[in-house]
Amino acid sequence: MARIWTETFNPKRHADKMRDGSPLPDAPVPQRYPVYIVLVPGFTFEFHNIQQIEVCLRFFSQKVRPESMMQFLDTDRHILELNSVSPRWFEELPLPLLEEHRRLEITAALTKALRRFRAGTGITPIKKKASMLEKKP
Repeated sequence: MARIWTETFNPKRHADKMRDGSPLPDAPVPQRYPVYIVLVPGFTFEFHNIQQIEVCLRFFSQKVRPESMMQFLDTDRHILELNSVSPRWFEELPLPLLEEHRRLEITAALTKALRRFRAGTGITPIKKKASMLEKKP
């Protein structure tokens, strides 16, 4: 059973592992936006926008995934930076997530999460109010 919720972005807790590698602005401005969390047994997916959920759902919806090897032109082979290309987000996933029975669980959870988040009914964590924390005499 998957758990689905949102949290407010906190740079100490939330790292955008699906970021496309574009450079960060010189002076980052603290941002407040929802981070979408989908917990399936054994793994927690963290998304920073709806498009990331769609990309991940498309990836896990494929029973046979395409080859992930990057193709370079012969004219590019002399560039040293090509040897240090960072891995893409799906190459960093734990191998058990790619098993067929897990793929089906993940696809169902991501579909449910996408439906909820698009409808604006994402579940937010319960926060205790200050009045609830006060001791009763």
